[in-house]
Amino acid sequence: MANSKCGHCGHGTFELEAIEAGKAKTRVTVLQCAGCGAVAGAADALGIGALLKLQEARIEAIAQQVHRIDAGLRAIVEALNQR
Repeated sequence: MANSKCGHCGHGTFELEAIEAGKAKTRVTVLQCAGCGAVAGAADALGIGALLKLQEARIEAIAQQVHRIDAGLRAIVEALNQR
């Protein structure tokens, strides 16, 4: 498997960095060489990955609540059936 290298300096380590994109004054996350800072690509400016992780955590919390509600309802049904 090939290792990625910076086209400018040949360094093989990269990092994500948030930068301001010109006159638009919006933040953009770029993949840049950790050695010289040359930009190798741009990531999603909206941080979709972070948003997806947040949504995943919220969905898991809801799933746990549903599980607790289900367990409570099953206990109620069992108690009613024992009468």
